Amino acid sequence: MTSKTRLIFTFLVGLMAASCGFSMSSTPTRNDNACTLIKHKKSWVRDLKKVEKKWGVPAAVQLAIIWKESSFNARAKTSRTKVLFFIPGARRSTASGYAQALDGTWADYKKRNGLRFANRADFGDSVDFIGWYLNNANKTLRIKKNDAYRMYIAYHEGLKGYQKGSYKAKPWLMSTAKQVKTRAALYSKQLKKCPAF
Repeated sequence: MTSKTRLIFTFLVGLMAASCGFSMSSTPTRNDNACTLIKHKKSWVRDLKKVEKKWGVPAAVQLAIIWKESSFNARAKTSRTKVLFFIPGARRSTASGYAQALDGTWADYKKRNGLRFANRADFGDSVDFIGWYLNNANKTLRIKKNDAYRMYIAYHEGLKGYQKGSYKAKPWLMSTAKQVKTRAALYSKQLKKCPAF
């Protein structure tokens, strides 16, 4: 093996190792404990606290929404429809990333906040989006920022949908919002005892 070939080989092995080590799509295997989540993702602590300070949305609420929307999977997308029962068709919506933000809402968030390069697969950008959206829900709908139940409904239905009461015909959504409320309470309790936070 020539020195040039050896150099190329070493470079490729290093590149492969780096891509494995820094993959954005690495999903936490346990998401029932907030301390475990932030212990392995130390940059998340900074991101969560930044959103708390900037938008006033508690870290526990941010985490609970991501837990329900994507299970902390940076590359999460909605399932595909089926054509002739087995051929994958179009996706059910444009929701993508940690926060499962829709294309139009994400574009509006980027434009209003001057964030041209914000990425839905980036945790910091996703929690900032959640903070921005829930801050709007607080201003428009007068929902308290720590009210994970109502905030989740507004997040899912949109501000206009919440105002119209569209969720009242969706018992499954109200049940899901209760799960988010319970998870936010659990995360809040855990974060208070978490040395990393």
